[in-house]
Amino acid sequence: MKILSRLAVSGQRSAVSFQRSAVSFQLSAVSEAAVSGQRSAVSLQRSAVSGQLSAFSGQLSAVSGQRSAVS
Repeated sequence: MKILSRLAVSGQRSAVSFQRSAVSFQLSAVSEAAVSGQRSAVSLQRSAVSGQLSAFSGQLSAVSGQRSAVS
């Protein structure tokens, strides 16, 4: 009986450690997904900023073109 109870306890311990490793793996997967989502959001923000900068430079070139036409 002692051997069986020891085997049961060791089995429960290994099951608990397996569950803990599964939870930690899930947490790391979630954190990796969150980081990749943040990276894609940052790249979208950068592309939006570059688009705004190109639009602004286009407006400046239009203004300089109008000035040269006036002069």
